[in-house]
Amino acid sequence: MNSNINDTTLNTVIPIQIPLTKPTRFLFIKENYGHDSYKLYQYYEKTTLKFVRLLTDLDFLKKCKENYLIPKFLQFKVANTMLLYTRAYQQCQNILFKEEINQKKKQIKYLSMILDNIYDELSNIFPPLVMSKIHEIIDEIQYYERNVKYQTHVNKFQTLINIRYKEEQKRNNQRAFLYVQSIHKTRNNNDNEEDKPKLLWNFSNRHLTEEEHKVLEKGMSYNRLGNINRSQIISNVEHLFHQASGIQKESMDFKKWDNDPDDSSNKEVRVLEPRQLSLAADLKNATQTFFTQAELSIKSRKKKRC
Repeated sequence: MNSNINDTTLNTVIPIQIPLTKPTRFLFIKENYGHDSYKLYQYYEKTTLKFVRLLTDLDFLKKCKENYLIPKFLQFKVANTMLLYTRAYQQCQNILFKEEINQKKKQIKYLSMILDNIYDELSNIFPPLVMSKIHEIIDEIQYYERNVKYQTHVNKFQTLINIRYKEEQKRNNQRAFLYVQSIHKTRNNNDNEEDKPKLLWNFSNRHLTEEEHKVLEKGMSYNRLGNINRSQIISNVEHLFHQASGIQKESMDFKKWDNDPDDSSNKEVRVLEPRQLSLAADLKNATQTFFTQAELSIKSRKKKRC
């Protein structure tokens, strides 16, 4: 009798209850609640992962927008590379960027509704204890997926930052190079202009020194001294007039003119030809222009020193 009981006990297979854990979740649901419940849970888990990826993608896009960065998938190629620097190209990128963000938001909203519906169906199939365990498993899967995607987006974001930094450095180097080149070119031009002798007309009978030549090259408004010796300049202009017009400089008794300016009798009168009068008028205008420009130059220099 006892031997028969022992044989029956040995031949009986006792089913082993599989615990609900992350590695055994699919097998546990399939064996305890059937194939349809298994497929429903599987769809719920895949949708949850897709939902998490969309959230991390949206965060990445928002961060790029805040930092004025264009994701790599929006940096599309064009046949003419010069179009990459046009406003139309940038506007297309911005439009697609906004549209991508809007599409992500719509997908997140749609998946959120699906997840709520699936969760309600699973709650009707599984008891509260099993649902609580499933919730813990889903949280663990979401946490891992979120970290993986987050690290991926961090690397992408850092790559975009590095690319922008290199482009800015390249542009700054080009600007600095062009600036230095322009300075060298300007200096070379100035040096060439300074080295190039300027044409001067010497109406005097004496040879100009090198220093006088350099001073005269700077123009009529140049004033090396701080004041103007008007008497000396007028005397030099008068000397120039006699040299250029061919009139001999004669001594005149100006006391008679000073005593009685209106009486011209018994007084020396100098009669000039039209050509000489024209030359005298031109010299007078040139002298007056020189005085005016020189005085303005002196005033401006005094203001700069103050």
